[in-house]
Amino acid sequence: MVVLSEIFTEGELDETSELHLAVLTRWFEEGWGERNFDLVDDLFSPEFIAEGGLAGKLDRLAYKAYCKRVVEVSPDMNAVILELIPAQNIIVSRIRSTGTHSGNAQGVEATGSHYDTIITDVWKFKDGLIVMRENANIDAAHLREVLGASPRYEAD
Repeated sequence: MVVLSEIFTEGELDETSELHLAVLTRWFEEGWGERNFDLVDDLFSPEFIAEGGLAGKLDRLAYKAYCKRVVEVSPDMNAVILELIPAQNIIVSRIRSTGTHSGNAQGVEATGSHYDTIITDVWKFKDGLIVMRENANIDAAHLREVLGASPRYEAD
């Protein structure tokens, strides 16, 4: 379900923005929601780079591995779209992520702590594919507290 910013009304968006909204919504619903991280191969450009957040800078392969690790650490992780703000080749997303740190990863034992945080990202598109995700805002201190450490998730 697309939750479009209230600044837009239905039918106001150009075709490019509509396409990019569909791609990003599919990523959140099927990728994160259904744990189908193979979608990275279909929706993300080979040139993809993710920056910011707890993982630092990641290429497409490392981002896919990072997503799998997040679910290993928090199998009940849920990502709900709060708002998507499109501007042709850019979309700003506000996502509410909740879950429990119930899995071990990279030497960090599960704490059983629950997290509930808002994540703001800027997504860039090229030729209908995601080429960049830059984390603009995340409550890293809260997540580190939940995790009981300051992990950096790295690709295998």
